[in-house]
Amino acid sequence: MAEMTDLVAGFSVWAVPEQSTSEELQNIINTYAQRLQTPSFLPHMTVLSGVKGLSAEEATAKLSELANSMRVLDVEIQTVTFKEELYFQCVFGLLKLTSDLLQAHGRAKEVGDSLEQEALLVIGSGC
Repeated sequence: MAEMTDLVAGFSVWAVPEQSTSEELQNIINTYAQRLQTPSFLPHMTVLSGVKGLSAEEATAKLSELANSMRVLDVEIQTVTFKEELYFQCVFGLLKLTSDLLQAHGRAKEVGDSLEQEALLVIGSGC
């Protein structure tokens, strides 16, 4: 086990859409961020969230293994919903579950917390 001082503080891993989709989502995010006076952010799907307690070497090895096992995912936003109580998940798109997404979910769980089947659209307390 690594010494407490050798542990990474924590990390998350995002998957980002290809450029044209990213630009389209970024425009939506920016529009609502401005309208609701909330922060803007990069369009993404959280692959791994809040991983803690690993040494830098363990984190690097697990992330390398995860990256090598992943391939491009074709995801579709199925519906848009919201959670008032969660700052970082105020408005988000639920992704259509596919076998590829479920396989990615399984690989991510081997490293830490599970992959979230959603794409964020608005964050902040102004929702």
